[in-house]
Amino acid sequence: MQTIKSLLTATLLGWLSHCCSQSNFSECMAAVERNNQSLLAARKSADAARLAARTGIGPEDPELAIQYLFGSPADAGDQLELLAVQRFDLPMVYHKKRQLADLGGVLSERSLAMERRQILSAASQLLMNIVFLNRQATLFSRQEAVWANWVNHEERQLSRGASGMLALRKAQMQHLEVRQLAAKNQLALQECLLQLKGINGGVPLVFRDTVYPGFPDPASLDSLEQAIEAADPELQQLEVERQLAEQHLSLASLQQLPQLEAGYRHQSLLGQRYHGLHAGLSLPLWENKGKRAARRAELAAADARLNAHRQEHHASIQQMYDRQKLLRDQLSTFREAFDQDGVDLLLEKAYLLGEWSSREYFQELAFYQERRRQLLELEWEYMSALARLSEYRL
Repeated sequence: MQTIKSLLTATLLGWLSHCCSQSNFSECMAAVERNNQSLLAARKSADAARLAARTGIGPEDPELAIQYLFGSPADAGDQLELLAVQRFDLPMVYHKKRQLADLGGVLSERSLAMERRQILSAASQLLMNIVFLNRQATLFSRQEAVWANWVNHEERQLSRGASGMLALRKAQMQHLEVRQLAAKNQLALQECLLQLKGINGGVPLVFRDTVYPGFPDPASLDSLEQAIEAADPELQQLEVERQLAEQHLSLASLQQLPQLEAGYRHQSLLGQRYHGLHAGLSLPLWENKGKRAARRAELAAADARLNAHRQEHHASIQQMYDRQKLLRDQLSTFREAFDQDGVDLLLEKAYLLGEWSSREYFQELAFYQERRRQLLELEWEYMSALARLSEYRL
């Protein structure tokens, strides 16, 4: 009986320490954002894309041509001709190109934001898995102690002739099963920690949390959907892509206008010199043919992608919202039916009053510890669903 009381005390203390552990979830997320190599590469790519977007928006390079022609016969004299020409578009074309360059910089920012969201979302789910595995490791440790104590009890019963070998073998097999579950849990935990190290740029992170981070309960579906869409980098990227397609169509229309050229011409022949201004324009017949049709098709495709994303996003948010609501109700019902803080005391009381034998006590205690494992899984599913709904806050 004293052994059972000691085991019960250790179980309760372990559960209390398990529930009171502190969380460094935010610190790990900040470290991942700081150290992730893919995110660092994405930042450099965004910088390069912003610089590239500002190229090619000015006029063409000026042209300088010199011709020196030798006359024949000799008294015909030599001819020298100098031509400097600058081609340029109308001012509204350059204005439109600057607008496109600005949108190109915005697009690179949106791409970076989407890459950041994906990486932090993966890190968040990974940390949630580690919290679950840490909680489960604590449970398996306590459950293993219960089965080990039961094995010792059956060995004593066998030595006194009060029990048979079959009961001892059953206790040993159940103890072995728990040890195997604990070993698998530890292996899964190590794999998650290695993934966390990889996503943190190869820098190890110490993360022993057994408490999930606090996520706010979602409000109504409509307000949640509005908040998620307002912070959705993929939606913002698609909107910028549509604006780009629209501006490209406008630019294609402007490029149907003639291109101008101006310059200076100098000519020298037989001691006579001629010089003056040069002016001209291009006839936009062939170079931009079909561009407007292509740009209109690109705009239609951008509209289709944007509408498709909004529809799919709405369905995805609806599904995640319904899932977290269902899991929340199931978790609440499970907790009401399973008063984990009072179960151990009731089991001990029943044993001390002689209502159960020690074997029955250990069986019932193991049964409720199995329910605790199911409760941990349900909590993990609910918190993971809640974390997915809160990703717009990242």
